[in-house]
Amino acid sequence: MAKLDDLLKKRDQLNAQIQAAKAREQGKKRKLETRAKVILGGVMMKLARNDEKAMQRLKVLIAEQVTRESDQKTFIELGLISEHEIKRKLVQPTQKVTETEDLI
Repeated sequence: MAKLDDLLKKRDQLNAQIQAAKAREQGKKRKLETRAKVILGGVMMKLARNDEKAMQRLKVLIAEQVTRESDQKTFIELGLISEHEIKRKLVQPTQKVTETEDLI
């Protein structure tokens, strides 16, 4: 019985180690995705500040996709869009963005 108990204990320890390793991998993946989002956001903001057409498209995306008020306030405070544009959704798309190249 002692040998079986030892084996079961080892199995439980291995399962715990496996779960911990999976959690570490997920954490790394989340950090990488967050970093990619930050970099992409910077690229989009730079593009929008240098290209009026890109700025209009970015405003459309913000008005349509950003729904949390705290997130909307972030873009308002940065001057990327006005509260009026978000609340009234006055920014109208000139055409639907369907491909990545349409953003540039």
